[in-house]
Amino acid sequence: MPKRTRAASNAIGLFDYGLVAVGSSLAVYSAGMAIVKPTIAWLFVILVLLGTLFSYFVRSLAKRTRAVSLDSIFYPLAIVIGVTQWQQLQVILPDDGFPIELMTAAWMCWALVLGSFFTWRDGSLLFQAVPSIALFGLVGCYDTYRPVTFCFFGFLACLVTLFSRAHSRAMIRQGIESGYFNRLQLDGRRIEVREDNAALYERIKAGPWRWMAGPEWALASALVIIMLSVLGAPVVQYSVRNVAGLTVLRVPQSIRNAVTQGTLASSISSDSSGSLLVGRGPNNASSLKVLEALLDKPRYLRVETFPTYTGRGWSSDWDRVAASVMERSTPATNIPTLVTKEVAHPRRYGYDIRPYVKMRSIPVPGEVYSQPKMGRKIRFDGTVQNDFDKDLAPFAGESFEADPADIPVDCPKVLPASLTPLLVSDRVPDAVKKFAEEAAKGARNDFERASQISLAIGKRVNYNLDAEAIPGGTDPVEYFLFKSREGYCDLFASAMTNCARSVGLPARYVIGYLATPDKLAGGQSYILSESDAHAWCEVFFSKVGWVIFDATENASAVDGAGRGSAKRGFWQQRWVQNAINGLIIALILVLAYLGPKLFRPKSGQGYIKHGIDRAYVNFTRSLHRQYGKRRRIAMTTQEYIELLEPELGKRRTEAATAIAGLFDRAYFSPSSVTEASMQELTKRVKVFRESLKVARRKSPRRSNP
Repeated sequence: MPKRTRAASNAIGLFDYGLVAVGSSLAVYSAGMAIVKPTIAWLFVILVLLGTLFSYFVRSLAKRTRAVSLDSIFYPLAIVIGVTQWQQLQVILPDDGFPIELMTAAWMCWALVLGSFFTWRDGSLLFQAVPSIALFGLVGCYDTYRPVTFCFFGFLACLVTLFSRAHSRAMIRQGIESGYFNRLQLDGRRIEVREDNAALYERIKAGPWRWMAGPEWALASALVIIMLSVLGAPVVQYSVRNVAGLTVLRVPQSIRNAVTQGTLASSISSDSSGSLLVGRGPNNASSLKVLEALLDKPRYLRVETFPTYTGRGWSSDWDRVAASVMERSTPATNIPTLVTKEVAHPRRYGYDIRPYVKMRSIPVPGEVYSQPKMGRKIRFDGTVQNDFDKDLAPFAGESFEADPADIPVDCPKVLPASLTPLLVSDRVPDAVKKFAEEAAKGARNDFERASQISLAIGKRVNYNLDAEAIPGGTDPVEYFLFKSREGYCDLFASAMTNCARSVGLPARYVIGYLATPDKLAGGQSYILSESDAHAWCEVFFSKVGWVIFDATENASAVDGAGRGSAKRGFWQQRWVQNAINGLIIALILVLAYLGPKLFRPKSGQGYIKHGIDRAYVNFTRSLHRQYGKRRRIAMTTQEYIELLEPELGKRRTEAATAIAGLFDRAYFSPSSVTEASMQELTKRVKVFRESLKVARRKSPRRSNP
């Protein structure tokens, strides 16, 4: 490599700023994606890139002046502004910016953005890693953006490379300040003391710092750490699984609610009731384990029901419904009582729900038969309320369902007052009503009407987890059926519920979890994650009570974003995972054994250094084994020999001293060590070790202190 090119690579330049830009961009991008706001993610990336580019030009124009040292004033000031004024800066961000619950992430993002404008020296460049690491830690806790692991690995590679380059520059400055280079001259002239001086860089690489000033080893160490993280983590996870059982991360509830505010996931797990919006864009539910359910078969687990369509989503206002019924002097019979009276031949079954995260409602299948214990109560609509002040205790009970022989036919001709809100369709667009009437034509009874509507919805629209958000100001169901014609369960369930009401069927919107056969963890235990959250429609029928209509069952899926993409694939089968884990363990063992041999340099300075290092280890280890005294870290080789002199004797002390002198010259001489010198040193160490073995056979070995 030419001297000037190599020297330029050692100075702070475009490559260093590129590393900072990429690392910081990965951090702010992950933070934005973790709150499901890609526009914020990309805006922060653009701001970081602009700030880093500005700092690069400042550095290029003022690197030979003292102006760059002002970053020690401006950079901390920028960090303080980002932390204290983040709310004022929120007006710049689209989509209402960061939720107040995630203000810590907002601080870090703005600190990175504003700080990027004042990274003029190594210290400020490296300090950008501090808020970046904090952001990655927060995103890891949220567990809402799965690719964050790969983003962090990319950030780590950038950080280690930048750190090693900064270390190289620091070593040059240390060499200059030590006075070593002030005594040298090049072509009769004093060497100009600059970090981009080619001759100075080459001389320091040949001097005592030649194995300390390069980035190669630091970068290689980072790659090894990444490899062990990727390969070793699954092995460790699998190894401790049988010992530790299923370990669940308790994500702070306020954070998870803020990330998914107004969505299906937040309505299931939040601690305050409210409205549920539908059609809010791609489904970013995580794989966080939320519950274990012991069931007799795959079932729908009801969490909450919604009676009122708002034109943008659903409202859980059963308390208002109950109050309205009472005002009309009609007994406000709750829905569980109505179902109990309506089902002609109830069939009971047991279940055991073990929640891993706090939920406002306990997911239960069917209609609750047994009364819950203290801390849980049955609401007006039949769902089970959970007291958030209580522990996450298991909920075991019994539910009932209609006998399979009782086939649903028609809905009650006269609805109880408690169910009349389920017929309200005043907010349903006319186009949706017309679609429902066309779909129900020719049906002989209410059950056929509901079935034909469900089939018509499934044929008309596609299931797509990555569907774009419904534009504001439009009815989500109408847009879903006639414009986008794609979405996932929340829009399917909303369309089914509104269409059923449009033809006179009492229907409600329901959210919960769907325990499918692929979630079976063994025996009768189903492990459900956030990604298993589901929405469906329930219609009330005479003699059988609530009947589930899931329109997604009839829909075609968009490639890569359908219901099948969330199921366990071939590579996720238990025996495949066991085989992969076994191969990973074998690979690690093989690399541990063969790695040093495969990656050992065969020639050049790396080969010479390895030979000298190995000889030095053999030399000091043989002395320790013979005399039982270790060389302390702060002790030079000569001091170590002086410590052992009484045991070594005069002849062996002289030989050891001579060898120590050779090591000192090899490590600290300005000139490079030749391969012949390395081999001669290795040979002398071998002879010395043989003499110690002879002495060991002649006298008993001393025990270690």
